[in-house]
Amino acid sequence: MRLRQVRASSLYKQALNAARAQGTTVAAFATELTRELGAAARALARYVEDLENELEAADDTAVAMRKEVLE
Repeated sequence: MRLRQVRASSLYKQALNAARAQGTTVAAFATELTRELGAAARALARYVEDLENELEAADDTAVAMRKEVLE
């Protein structure tokens, strides 16, 4: 009976160590993924801001041209 307890305890410790290692791997992956998603979100925000600026400039030009035509 004692041998079974030792084996069960050893297997439990091995499983626990494996689970900890996997948990560490998953945490590292999640952290890196979060960083990459953050960088992508910032890049997308800059792109959208650039598009908004271009649209505003084009709108200002269109308004100025329409004003010229109506004068």
